Amino acid sequence: MNDIVPPSGGNVCLGAWKKTGSLIKLKHPFWIFDASGLNLIGRGVILEQITLGGGGQTFTGTFTFQFRDLSAKPIPSMPDVSGTLRGQRITAD
Repeated sequence: MNDIVPPSGGNVCLGAWKKTGSLIKLKHPFWIFDASGLNLIGRGVILEQITLGGGGQTFTGTFTFQFRDLSAKPIPSMPDVSGTLRGQRITAD
């Protein structure tokens, strides 16, 4: 995953995931900067729940992006976003 930190920050991303059976939960925190890329204005988190299918060759799930200011309040100009995920493994062949 790539973060939304300014490129000068190295786009370093850390997060955690946990697999229980065919369900994978992911939590990926990130920083939010202003348009100049210099001033920290908030933090966010990506939450995902993914279910593996097809012998690990496919997945479906949901995601939510949450955006908060430095006081942990929602950022009016950046509403939370949720949606669905679906994918299929690709191979080199």
